[in-house]
Amino acid sequence: MISAAPLRGDYKAVPVLPDSLVYCDIPYKGTNGYEGGFNHSEFYEWTRKQKELVIISEYSMPDNFICIAQVKKCVTLSSGGAKKATEKLFIPGHQEELYKEMMSRPKAGELDFGEVA
Repeated sequence: MISAAPLRGDYKAVPVLPDSLVYCDIPYKGTNGYEGGFNHSEFYEWTRKQKELVIISEYSMPDNFICIAQVKKCVTLSSGGAKKATEKLFIPGHQEELYKEMMSRPKAGELDFGEVA
């Protein structure tokens, strides 16, 4: 069985253990982010230093990131309106081979999300 531990908080404080997959749902650049702001450039640098696979949800990323999936959807705006947007999943470019290797592994069965920390 594969286990997962959903965590909330500062990505820099999350311990990234060996054989982890890290999913980051960051504030989308150019949208109203979280209180206190979010430093996208600092986040990009953090992802480039990671040895374990990092998957990022975002509309667009710098050139050295690879889009691995995308979906078009209707997004509700804070003004009450809606717009169509393409949400994408990216990986840092240096992790392309790691991503391919992980996707080629046999599926391990159920996923246990445990408790949210």
